[in-house]
Amino acid sequence: MNLSSTTNAPPIKPPAPAAAPTGPSIVLETIQSAGAAQIVSDAWQTLASEALEPNAFYEPWMLLPAWRTMPEPNVSLHLFWRTSGRPNESRQLIGVFPVERRRSYRKLPISTLRLRKHALCSLCTPLLHRDHAHEALTAFLDSAAKEAGIVEMDHVHGDGPFARTLIDVLRERNALTLPIDAWNRALIVPGTNADDYVANAVSSGTRKELKRHRKRLGEWGRFEARTLATDESVEPWIEHFLALEAAGWKGETQTALGCTEGQREFFATVARSAHARGQLRMLGFFLDDRPIALKCNFLSAGRGSFAFKIAYDERYAKHSPGMLLEIDNIGLVHSEPALGWMDSCAVPKHPMIDRLWTDRRTIQHLAIAVGGIGANLGLGLLYMARALKRAWKSSSAPSPSGRGLG
Repeated sequence: MNLSSTTNAPPIKPPAPAAAPTGPSIVLETIQSAGAAQIVSDAWQTLASEALEPNAFYEPWMLLPAWRTMPEPNVSLHLFWRTSGRPNESRQLIGVFPVERRRSYRKLPISTLRLRKHALCSLCTPLLHRDHAHEALTAFLDSAAKEAGIVEMDHVHGDGPFARTLIDVLRERNALTLPIDAWNRALIVPGTNADDYVANAVSSGTRKELKRHRKRLGEWGRFEARTLATDESVEPWIEHFLALEAAGWKGETQTALGCTEGQREFFATVARSAHARGQLRMLGFFLDDRPIALKCNFLSAGRGSFAFKIAYDERYAKHSPGMLLEIDNIGLVHSEPALGWMDSCAVPKHPMIDRLWTDRRTIQHLAIAVGGIGANLGLGLLYMARALKRAWKSSSAPSPSGRGLG
């Protein structure tokens, strides 16, 4: 039997081969308003929880209210999305950089992209995914070079994973970098227990004196130390803090949060958001239900936390309510095993904080040339000018013997 067929049916085509992976790619998305940025807040918050270094000030629940209540011109958000190149894979957010565009840098006609630092921001370390930090930082500097000559990074972490990654990226680019400033900021890294931590920070005599002050405060009325509970309304704490801060010297100098509508709204908004997310810690002292000292801390999505503000009733200043509250704050940090550290966000050499908080983190201010020969020459001239200024001061300063060098 002949089983062959003589029909002229078209030959069957083999299936097309699956598309080969194209390799990783990174795409920049620029957002010009807080409203538009709200759309990506979920991916942004996921990145914050997976960041190389945590920074609550750059998380969406804190940065977006700042953008709305303290607007500035030429501010935008640079987002870097990564795809691996595999078919049907969703993109991943690996870098968030809030930036401000400036037409000049220190009177030099060089366009600049500056990591945004608003009035109430204490850290500008960008959010970089811990597995793709090098890629994200490289992509940011590549994109910045297309629109600016200099990238300015003020108040970024100067030691740790971010600093090491930045050093690697800058070396690969052979980028000229001008260190504008650097300082050490007080930090709490929990020890064995709070009592030992305080004992290592202050003398036994000072501890006895502080106990005496605490006892004396109790003589003014019913003294209570309180912390904001997770199921408690945050509204009274917000109003108490704003009123207490405004009643002191900050109110007199118009630097209290409540003196500016934008800052007042910002604080209330982020305190509510952080409390709802479990990222707010507030503690205080009360006399007959009236607050005499209050402190506000924000937790990051990672293991870090940030001391935001402290206020106290200056009528009780002789009993050191602020310092006593800082002692309680050390206890609060030690009571939460999930907290790896707390950044003081304080100015350098703060007379009280530097005394009580025994650890340090380095904060730095950098200018990076990314835009060709003009930017490199500009930073070079600034470096030379600084060197000449310091040399002049050194030569004109008196010698240790009291005589000049000339």
